[in-house]
Amino acid sequence: MPTLSSSDRVVGVGLALFVGILCIVSAQAIANTGNITGLAITLGLLILLICFLWPEVGIYILIFSMLLGPEIIASNLTGGGATTERGVTLRLDDFLLLIIAFAWFARGAVYQELGLFLSTPLNRPIMAYILIAIVSTTIGMLFDRVSPITGFFYVLKYVEYVFVYFAVVNFIHDKAQARRLIRVLFITGILVAIYAGIQIPLGVRVTAPFEGESGEPNTLGGYLVLLIALYAGLLVSSDSLRKGIRYAVGITILGIPFLFTLSRASYLGIFAVAIVIVMLSRQKIIAGFSAVTFVLALILLAPSSVTERIEYTFGGQRISTGQVELGNIRLDTSTSARLKSYEDILSDFPKHPLIGYGVTGYGFIDGQYPRVLIETGLLGLATFLWLIYSLFIQGWSALKSAADKWEQGICIGFLAGLAGLAFHALGSNTFIIVRIMEPFWLLAGIVTFLHIFNNPDTKVDEKSESLTPQVSHGLISSTPR
Repeated sequence: MPTLSSSDRVVGVGLALFVGILCIVSAQAIANTGNITGLAITLGLLILLICFLWPEVGIYILIFSMLLGPEIIASNLTGGGATTERGVTLRLDDFLLLIIAFAWFARGAVYQELGLFLSTPLNRPIMAYILIAIVSTTIGMLFDRVSPITGFFYVLKYVEYVFVYFAVVNFIHDKAQARRLIRVLFITGILVAIYAGIQIPLGVRVTAPFEGESGEPNTLGGYLVLLIALYAGLLVSSDSLRKGIRYAVGITILGIPFLFTLSRASYLGIFAVAIVIVMLSRQKIIAGFSAVTFVLALILLAPSSVTERIEYTFGGQRISTGQVELGNIRLDTSTSARLKSYEDILSDFPKHPLIGYGVTGYGFIDGQYPRVLIETGLLGLATFLWLIYSLFIQGWSALKSAADKWEQGICIGFLAGLAGLAFHALGSNTFIIVRIMEPFWLLAGIVTFLHIFNNPDTKVDEKSESLTPQVSHGLISSTPR
């Protein structure tokens, strides 16, 4: 019978005390609250325990909650100089991330050899971008350009998105686990697509579940751009007809509701995806022919609502005040208003050129790049572009070191999805939308793990095919870092 070392005994005693105190405090809290609050506390503690003992299961729960989790609180928090039309929305996954973060730090305290942040090529640009956002927003608060509550929650969400990346990179330990995470991501995407497809006969712009009263078709469009890119990358890298058919079916299931989002930014993004897929595919002729066929099918077979949406943008709307004309093309009022807001940004930007007005300090801007510029200035835009560039470099490095067709497909899909989202961001705040960024950073974490795993400088245990620096995700590890 195996004997426990003194350190294992200390860990066991510490865990027993922790669980005992937690049970006493929880029982007292539940006894003094209502039924709903008590149930929420109980579920939260259960998830906390699961995340502590089995972090992988916690990430599965998080993936499902990214698009299928309900909205907990939605409110407009305004004040000072900050005006945000959509306010701050808290969802189930926000709370799950806090629970996972607490479990992560708790594991780090118990297993001190784990560390908190694995060193990756993305750490510096991520930290630089967040630091600029914090400094800019803090200064905006001091000069009453930013509402403290609104600014705090928005910056917290920026941190929250990238925490998904660090959670995946630090928790994941073998390729089988990476495959399982991708599988769960696809299952969630199919469920979301089915939900959106049910809305098509209603004649409305389709949205994801729990999007509030008005819904956000543009958000669903960006999410589907990412998943379609991932399926397409696996399709052009597949080594069998059976797998190819499966990926093609996945693209079709996601593609139908994608069309009915009627999201112009998403349509732009999917063209970027097609171009990158062709460029990175080994069979460029076949991939190019497939891409052209796909685009032609979209144009020729697109439902009337899609063609009307595009025509509406370029002269299809009745002549009215506020429309911008570019040569002989008359843009609709929505696009015109967006262009005029960009014009205002260029005129106001010189007032705070280096650090901007602070996050939410200028008002609502429907476009990622002008928003980053006006909110965080030239420093913020520079670090943001550095981050995007680093993501491309990370994806490319992972692709060059990919060990098999599946890994190549994941990396190609990631690069194509990143390009698609970069174009989607021309007409949307893509890189701060929680329902797009959480799955994106999850995928970025998987791609980074694959690169670290396949990097010759990383020590690999050939027998278990797992990273030696990582630890087992069970309660007690036999190979601590």
